[in-house]
Amino acid sequence: MPAGTQPGQKFRLKGKGIVTSKATGDEYVTIKVTLPKTLTDEQKDLIVKFQETLKA
Repeated sequence: MPAGTQPGQKFRLKGKGIVTSKATGDEYVTIKVTLPKTLTDEQKDLIVKFQETLKA
């Protein structure tokens, strides 16, 4: 996925869909994001550090 891809964004993958005797179709993909319900202390620290870089 390209950098900056957002939840709900749709992509067309030309020629990556169903193959028939006449042609190959396109596949359409919608991006869905699932967030974790729990984080370890290390993961929380990394998120805080990342957030601090965004404020700079």
